[in-house]
Amino acid sequence: MKRWICGVLLTLGAYGSAFSQVVDMQKLESDFPKLEQRQDLNGEPCAVIKVVTDDNSMTFDGNVIGAPLRKANALFVYMTGGSKQLRIKSSKTTPFMLNFDKFGINGLVAGSIYQVTFSVEPKADEDIFQLDKTFKPYQLIGLRDSIPFEKLKSMADRGDVDAQAEVAACYYLGVVIGKNGQKMLEYARKAASKDNPEALSLLGVAYEEGLGTKKNLAKSAEWYQKAVKLKYPVAMCNLGYIYEKGTGVPVNPTKALQLYQEALQLGWSDACFDLYTYYTEQGTEPNAEKALEYLTKGARCGSSICQAQLGLCYLTGGNGDNVVVPKDYGKAFRLFTLSALKNDVDGMALLGQCYYDGHGTTRDFSKAFYWLRMAAEKNDGYSQYLVGCCFLDGLGVTKSLIEAKAWLQRAADNGIEDAAELLKKI
Repeated sequence: MKRWICGVLLTLGAYGSAFSQVVDMQKLESDFPKLEQRQDLNGEPCAVIKVVTDDNSMTFDGNVIGAPLRKANALFVYMTGGSKQLRIKSSKTTPFMLNFDKFGINGLVAGSIYQVTFSVEPKADEDIFQLDKTFKPYQLIGLRDSIPFEKLKSMADRGDVDAQAEVAACYYLGVVIGKNGQKMLEYARKAASKDNPEALSLLGVAYEEGLGTKKNLAKSAEWYQKAVKLKYPVAMCNLGYIYEKGTGVPVNPTKALQLYQEALQLGWSDACFDLYTYYTEQGTEPNAEKALEYLTKGARCGSSICQAQLGLCYLTGGNGDNVVVPKDYGKAFRLFTLSALKNDVDGMALLGQCYYDGHGTTRDFSKAFYWLRMAAEKNDGYSQYLVGCCFLDGLGVTKSLIEAKAWLQRAADNGIEDAAELLKKI
C-alpha cells in the first residue's frame, strides 16, 4: 500500500490545461553576438537561454537577470552563470521545472547561449474527468517548493518553525539533499516543540520507520495522535493506516475509516486512495463499487496517486481486487499525464511506459526516456531498468554502454531481475 507521509504543494494551474515538456536543450554558438549583453549581480557576463515560443504570457523564475528579451518567435532569458534550473510558467500551460542536468548541462557557462525545445501536449482531461470544483483542497505551507533549500535551512536555523518542519521533510524525502534520518529528527523535534503539526507527524514517521532513532510503534502512534488533534490530515491517514494494521495500536478498522473520511473532509484528496485500499485490501468486507467510487473521486479532486492508480485500472481493465473498468489506453494515458505533472513517481513511470509501448499515444522514445528518467531518478526500479535499455539501444537518447550499465545496476540493486540478467549479457 502506497502512503503519503508528507505532502508537497505544487501549483499546476487549471486541471484541464495543456502542459509543456522539454525535449531538448543544447548549447549554441550562434545568435549571441546579435543580443544585448548583460551582467549578473557580481559583474559577470550572463548566460542566455533561448526559448522558441509565441506565448507572451510565459514567465521565468530562478537566477534570472532582468526581463526576458523578445525577438521574433523567441524569448531570451538571461541567467547567472552556473545556474542549474529554471522554472517556467504560463497562463496557457502548466508550470514546470527545467533541470539542465537532464540534458548533460551541469551548470550554465557564463557568456554562452542555450536553446530549449519543448512540445505542448493537448489537454489531459478531455473526455475523461472534470475537476470537482466543490472540493476545497487542504493548503500545505509548501515552503520547500518555492524557497531554495539553503535559504530554507538558514530560516530554520534562525528559529522559523514552519521552515524547521519543511527542512525536516526535505531530509526525509531526500529533496535536493540526500535522505538523512538524524537531521530529519533534529529539525522535526525543534518544530514539534512549538506544536507544528507537520513536525509532529514527521516524528510519527521517524518512530514508525526507525529514522534517526529506534523503531517504536507505540511512540509513533502517540506523535500521530498529537498531530491529529491539530487537524493535520496527513497524520490522520498515517494513523488510520496503523489502526488498519494494528501496529502500535489495537486493530480498529472502524477508527481507520473514520480518520480517512475526516482527512478527506479537511480537503486531503490523497485520503481517497486510503479509502480505495480500505475497500479493496483490508479494513472491511471488500466493496469494489465503493473502492472505484473513491478512486474516481480522488482523481477528480486532483490526487496524483489516485490518478495514477485509476489510470492503471484503465490500462489493465482492473487491478486484481475485483475493481473492473473497460480497458481504455487513451484514458490511462491521460490520467498518467495528470499524475506525472504533479511529480508522482508512479505517474511518471507509467506515462513513460505508455510512450515506450505506444499505449494511448504515438510511440515516442524521446518522450518515453524523458519521463522514465524522471521516475528513475526518484528510485523507481523498473524505470531504471528501462532507462538502461534506452541507453543500451539508443532509444530516445544517444547510445552509451557506460550509462546503460550504471542504470541497469541501479535497477538490479532495487531487485529488478531482468536488469540483473541483462547485465550478465553485456
